[in-house]
Amino acid sequence: PTSMLITENGASYADGPDENGVIDDARRIDYLRSHIEAMATALPIVATDVGGNPEAVEHGVTGIVVAARAIDQLRAALLWMAGHRREASEMGERGRQRVRSLFSFEAMIHGIEALYAEVLSSARSGGQGGG
Repeated sequence: PTSMLITENGASYADGPDENGVIDDARRIDYLRSHIEAMATALPIVATDVGGNPEAVEHGVTGIVVAARAIDQLRAALLWMAGHRREASEMGERGRQRVRSLFSFEAMIHGIEALYAEVLSSARSGGQGGG
C-alpha cells in the first residue's frame, strides 16, 4: 500500500489526510469511523489502544495497535509497515473483509434483526431477564 491510517492520542504527525496516509487525533469522537473508512479501502491501520480502536483494529491481523502516547511503539509500527509492504497490504485486505463482515449496512441490519428476534423471544417466554 502507498497509504496507511495512523492515529495517536493527542499527537499530531501531519496536517491532515494526504496521499501518504491519514493522521487522526484519537480524542475526537469520530476517530473510529475514520478507521473503519480506511479499512474499507484496504488500508492497513496503525492505531493506539484507546476507545474502540482495539475492537475495530485486530492487532497483527488488520493493522498494528500500540499503547497510547508510546512514541517508540508508534515509530516501530510505522517502520515495520514501511519495510513489510506485502504483509501490510495483506493486513489492509483483511481489514476490508472485516469491514464488510462487521460494519457494512447488511451486517448492521442483520444485527438489528437478531436483536429484535432476541427481544421478541424473551417477551414471549415471559421476559424473565436479569437486571
